[in-house]
Amino acid sequence: MTTAADRPVALKVEDLSVAYGAVRAVRGVSLELRQAECLGVVGANGAGKTSLLAGICGLVRPAGGRVSLDNVAIGGLKVEETVRRGLVLVPERRQLFASMSVRDNLLLGSYVLGRERKVPEQLERVEELFPTLAQRREQRAGTLSGGEQQMLAIARGLMSSPRVLMVDEPSLGLAPVVVDAVVDALRELRRQGMTLLIVEQNVRLAMALADRLLVMEQGAVVRQTGADAVVDEEALVAAYLGGPTDRKADRQAGDQEEVSRFV
Repeated sequence: MTTAADRPVALKVEDLSVAYGAVRAVRGVSLELRQAECLGVVGANGAGKTSLLAGICGLVRPAGGRVSLDNVAIGGLKVEETVRRGLVLVPERRQLFASMSVRDNLLLGSYVLGRERKVPEQLERVEELFPTLAQRREQRAGTLSGGEQQMLAIARGLMSSPRVLMVDEPSLGLAPVVVDAVVDALRELRRQGMTLLIVEQNVRLAMALADRLLVMEQGAVVRQTGADAVVDEEALVAAYLGGPTDRKADRQAGDQEEVSRFV
């Protein structure tokens, strides 16, 4: 049976640092993401998760380090070029064009394809993954619910036919029932073989989706672990799942119950 370790490395990040003036948001982070693998990056607000994604895709120029996609260095490229090469970011808080229709937002995601004959194929794919978008294709994006906007943001990212999809905080601000729908869609992408890097403050959700987790604190990776091991670490539970440290058994029972919603 083929495991993730047997697959080629799709995305490699080596000693990446990101700084905003004198403030260093990411401090020497390294990671490897293999084809058809889902890697979760978790941590509290301000841990550097979003800055890590920005440095990887070129939204900000790294202060140091190297990023490679399919063993080809992509550091210093414009964002448009990284998208063209197959690395796509679904940003935090969606960043849709609110006055434009669902369909037009999707078509904007396909501009790098260059070959118009692929656009209908991609539209069919994303509307099959998110049937609600097919029903609302002429509706303005700004009038969608928060969950529908998140689905549209993911679908727009998929329109460029990425090899690696990075999703920043997919559950942010969503009701639990809507989170379930987003998780189902991300799981279906995994089943189809999509390579995913998911940044998520909701550790339980990340545990339910990812093959492995990186835990960030103050811009650095403080732990790398299998997704099913996080709730066994008292320090991490206290830091990222909440609750007093002397109620480990009760909290772990609650964590497992919530995780079971996504299983």
